[in-house]
Amino acid sequence: MKTLKHVFFLAIIAVAMIACNNEKETVETTDADTTTNENSHDGEHIKMNADQSTLWYEGGKVVGNSTHNGSVNFKNGHFVVNDSKLVGGEFIVDMTSIENKDISDDDKKQQFENHMRTDDFFDVENHPEAKFTILEIEHPADGESADHTVTGNLTIKSTTKTITFPATVTVNGDDVSLEADFNIDRTDFGVEFRSSLTDVAKDKLIKDAIELKVKATS
Repeated sequence: MKTLKHVFFLAIIAVAMIACNNEKETVETTDADTTTNENSHDGEHIKMNADQSTLWYEGGKVVGNSTHNGSVNFKNGHFVVNDSKLVGGEFIVDMTSIENKDISDDDKKQQFENHMRTDDFFDVENHPEAKFTILEIEHPADGESADHTVTGNLTIKSTTKTITFPATVTVNGDDVSLEADFNIDRTDFGVEFRSSLTDVAKDKLIKDAIELKVKATS
């Protein structure tokens, strides 16, 4: 019996370690790179299809399994393609469109969305748009299927930071898509409500990391 309990205990530890190892890393931010901008790239400008593109988010409390997820709409954008490769682009997000997807009660859902729009979070009255500008893309070697590495300037509220993340990029004529899944640290962009930078009880803390899943397509 002791042996079975010991094996069971080890199994729980193994599962916990796997779960920890599978948690996404948060991308590092640096001061915005102003030496390169969207207009630095030569190539064909291909319009983004905002209606077919998606931006999904998820965040949660530090203690417990309480999370919330939802979506934000793209407003407009474009890709820059040169020699059948994505080399640049710029994408505008409509922050007023923040929507929750997991709360079933209409009143609580509306309350959550309204709170996300206040200056506790994204202050959409004063900052109705967010923006991502591609500065550089590292392409995999010919014949390899590895992810691309995308570096660009992300602007949320009044803060712009340079970030780098892996992405799946496809270019087939005028059909272009970019897909990515990564975490950002919201405090890097001045979103500090109940964050690690505030003096609140641990069970009230909200994780600094926000997961973003992006699918931008032409």
